[in-house]
Amino acid sequence: MSEQNNKINFDSRNGIPAEEYENLLSSNWVKMKSVPHLEGVRTQTRNFISERETPRHVHQEYVFSLAIEGATEIDCGHCGETHILQPKDLLLTEAHEVYASRALGKPPWRNFSLSVSKEKLGLLLDSAADGKQIRLPHFTKGAVKNNKLRRLFLKLHESLNGDEATLEQETLLLDWIVSVGQIYAAQSNYFHSRRIYSESDAIRRVREFIRENVAGNIKLPELAEVARLSPFHLNRAFKAQVGLPPHEFQNQLRIEKARNLIANKKSFAEIAFETGFSDQSHFNRFFKRYTGVTPKRFFAR
Repeated sequence: MSEQNNKINFDSRNGIPAEEYENLLSSNWVKMKSVPHLEGVRTQTRNFISERETPRHVHQEYVFSLAIEGATEIDCGHCGETHILQPKDLLLTEAHEVYASRALGKPPWRNFSLSVSKEKLGLLLDSAADGKQIRLPHFTKGAVKNNKLRRLFLKLHESLNGDEATLEQETLLLDWIVSVGQIYAAQSNYFHSRRIYSESDAIRRVREFIRENVAGNIKLPELAEVARLSPFHLNRAFKAQVGLPPHEFQNQLRIEKARNLIANKKSFAEIAFETGFSDQSHFNRFFKRYTGVTPKRFFAR
């Protein structure tokens, strides 16, 4: 990944035919890639030429993003802060954090992101600490400016999206996780960070029930029975601990499942059925609301 005139080049043509690439730069699209030998790791590349807002959503994993072009305003639910992400800025997002965002200024808006599951991140930290049990990190800052980390992130993102050797990808990923933690974790010693959030057993049961029945027509009294709480208290407790009401959490899980089904080359009609939407049109509307693009403009592999 190169830089010219102090501007990051946006070259994310991996997996997209060359003759289509120029046309894609003048449209909205998202490209997602899972890394087969790195379970729990995936990259995304986003290109938008029209303004958009992303509704409040919960990250189930750690997400690291680099702004390439365009400014974005990001509201952090749990920390209560608003970040303005400018080109070359990095965003450090913890698992179970609640975010909403909106585009600022003129197009285009482009960024790279890396998602790492809590389980994978924990394994990486354990290996870096010679097998010790490591608590997951809490970051002291959301949006950061750091040229060294930016260059490392670009190198990692390019490697994960290319055909580089497994050893290179694993080495760069470990280097990134440890480097970010050493600089921006809550304590100077990355390996003694505090627990990032607290969740009651009742809400954990409800969250797992929704995940297991993501395509189902779940009713609030049904969830209240799982939680052994009244519907009113369940709704309040779930929103307070998860950051979203139960129905929005289910919708988000449906979209996450849909993205994986797109990667498996399922038809959009099949995906709509398997994720619990009433029809393909209903699925298309929700998918665009959460991702900013239609399913046809979401490239996954």
